[in-house]
Amino acid sequence: PGDYERGAKGEDNPTRVPCFRHAPWHLMNRTHVVQEIYGGLAVPIYTPVPPSLPAYQHPDIVPGGAMEVLTHPYDCEYAKQILDNCDQDPEDGMPDFPVNPDTGWRFWDKNGNGVEDPDEYLELWFYIRIDDPLRNAMGDYFADEIEDCLQVRVNRRYKDVYGCWFSVMLEHEFNLYTGGWSLSADPDHLVLYHSDYYWYPGFCYNYGGMNCSTYDYWVDKLLEAPTWDELKDACLQAQVIFNSPLEPEDGHSCDCPGGAMGCIPVLSFQGYKAYRRRYTGGTNEEPVTPDDGENKYRGLTWQGIVNVPAMGPDPTGMGYSMLNMHPYCHPVGDCEHMTIRVGFKVDELEKPGNPVYAEWLWDNVVWGLCHESLLARDPYTWEWMPWLAKDYELFTWTDPVTGEEKVGVRLHLRPNVYWSDGEPVTAADVMYTLIEMDDELMDIGLPPPWWYSNVVYIKSMYIIDPLNIEILLDTRSVLAVGWVGGTAIFPKHIWKHLIELAAEGKIDLTIPAPDPNMVGAGAFRFVEYNPEAYYCKLVANKPGLTIEPVWPEGYWDEDYPPVPTTNPYGYFRYNPVYINVHAVSPESYLTRFNLPHDPGKPPTVTSLPIEIEITLKNLWLNQCSGGKLIVNKYVYYSDPSVSTWCGPGELVLLPGYPIDVTLETLPNGTIIPDTETINIEIPAGSAACGNPAWIKVAVHIKGPEMLDPEHPNPWICRWINFTLPIAVTIAEDTAGQFYCGNEQIPAPDFKVDLYDVYRAAMAFASYPGHPAWDSVHDITGDYQVDLADYYRICQMFGWEAPAP
Repeated sequence: PGDYERGAKGEDNPTRVPCFRHAPWHLMNRTHVVQEIYGGLAVPIYTPVPPSLPAYQHPDIVPGGAMEVLTHPYDCEYAKQILDNCDQDPEDGMPDFPVNPDTGWRFWDKNGNGVEDPDEYLELWFYIRIDDPLRNAMGDYFADEIEDCLQVRVNRRYKDVYGCWFSVMLEHEFNLYTGGWSLSADPDHLVLYHSDYYWYPGFCYNYGGMNCSTYDYWVDKLLEAPTWDELKDACLQAQVIFNSPLEPEDGHSCDCPGGAMGCIPVLSFQGYKAYRRRYTGGTNEEPVTPDDGENKYRGLTWQGIVNVPAMGPDPTGMGYSMLNMHPYCHPVGDCEHMTIRVGFKVDELEKPGNPVYAEWLWDNVVWGLCHESLLARDPYTWEWMPWLAKDYELFTWTDPVTGEEKVGVRLHLRPNVYWSDGEPVTAADVMYTLIEMDDELMDIGLPPPWWYSNVVYIKSMYIIDPLNIEILLDTRSVLAVGWVGGTAIFPKHIWKHLIELAAEGKIDLTIPAPDPNMVGAGAFRFVEYNPEAYYCKLVANKPGLTIEPVWPEGYWDEDYPPVPTTNPYGYFRYNPVYINVHAVSPESYLTRFNLPHDPGKPPTVTSLPIEIEITLKNLWLNQCSGGKLIVNKYVYYSDPSVSTWCGPGELVLLPGYPIDVTLETLPNGTIIPDTETINIEIPAGSAACGNPAWIKVAVHIKGPEMLDPEHPNPWICRWINFTLPIAVTIAEDTAGQFYCGNEQIPAPDFKVDLYDVYRAAMAFASYPGHPAWDSVHDITGDYQVDLADYYRICQMFGWEAPAP
């Protein structure tokens, strides 16, 4: 309960008084709420860590536990006693909240004269969600308890989710609110009550205004914990502080001036999610005349449902069902007739097209299906796995300024991922989302985006080569990989332009759809939102599909309207065959390799043998044809002399190809990969042409022709391509050109000249986090650009790769 703003707006705020924050805790009868209001479909909770995180929930802050006192058991008489004894100014000898015998209601005796003066009227503003019948009933129950037991007036303000959002989260004009959170698998949500996450004006996460330095300390320890045991300990300590009042109770108290008690934890919903086992077509499986295109699916069982533990099979449970489900023996549709119908429990959406400022679960489901993150959680193990990134690795690094050991993440991007407008997803998009975008928003006076807490610990981020990024974090936290990898990535060419327009006052970035085209790299594309007909339509991100989205009036600005966009490539996992091509030697995953040489001396070789690993996987668990696909595999090479940084030139088919490959996925989901390694001698790109070599792998699906006697294989004759650039130069060739014209992705120009020396001088004496830090000039790899690096570059001044 409570906030900081009512006082600033002419209304004193009683819930800033510690005892007034404390007393209502003892009026929450969780057993009554769970059994009588929620019908048993909930579990009482006593701290802000729910039972879905059992390893982190405090075992003693429960009824009958060693710290039962911190559950603040239901006790009306004790709650009244807390207010009766509340006296912030003991010298006046008068309680702060006495009962006026004439009205029967308490007042706020600010001057201690024992008389209710005109400015001492006491009333709580309680925002109660009316669009959720259960929260509505719980709000009324709690308001009754406050009025009947504490004799405090309650102004019940019934609002839907959006009305509450405006008054509570945006304007901060409230004392109580029936709020709720949708949480992840880690307890880092406790940061939402950290004092750093309160601000005004604008939406903030800590809208209840909790301000406790001791709580902040333990949350910081949680976020920085290098081991899971230390994280758990900090989490338990934070829960103790969160529940501790200012005045001691059985030895438990909070040393924060205003106490802690950021909210009253009540329950964790324990409901059921259901789906129709067979395809209904919206007609209860009944065929229609004339055929609407869905008759062939009606009555068939759904295949590929992913029932995520603790989350269910629907889009709120990571969305894997949306990627996999299909009627029996119909693995793909035509983007028109095969339809997944999902029911939301809200009547309308607020910001389904605003991935930066959407706060509500259902809005996030819509835009989330159109965007992707670098990593994703395995739906069964909850471990992080590669997604937009094809692989990642954790490492430790030593901060040259503090000498502390910290954690870093290397991310290896896929070269075959495209935005839904056909532009490639690059390292520049990752850099922009994680490093630049939040600063640009705050520079024009807007709040930080929702993922701000995920990126505040990034010390430095730099692009190793077009497909490899290294992120150095200013922490040792075991959660760091999830913060970085779990954040959705957004297209720089779209959002940078939008922020520039907002800075000029031409558009509003807080509207429901600032990018009405919803350009993303996700599995689905946005088509239409119709709030009057209660539906939102998405379609599969299919190759070659052109869409011009339809939004209600006022959802987008005239200076940035919806336009038709086409993605020639489609979703990166749209095809049933996964292709991964990367170097394994001299070093894994890099696309740039350096010729060995002694400092100051030119290399004695002009090419490097590169070992390339090629892996094919069948992503399609096809129950109809035994889980097998038969393909032809082609491997091509394009020499640096005919290529560019934007793509290969003339392609030469390597000897021995094509070859036939059978790709199999077992009935239990086990994928049997086809993996081979090839060795190619790749020359340094000459200074004259300044280009890399390219490797291309192409897969042609040839069988089986039929899934069963009635259903043909929809993938027959499909081509799937994968291209990879590889550049060979020397380490001192630090600059000179850019990857396909993208000025944020440096590329070597196969010579060392004044430009390399100048760029190194500009980065001299820098280190991670320094404004001039540019890692490409850190030749020695010690996370600082010093004389050793500068000298190495100057020694090689004048070197050029030989002409082919």
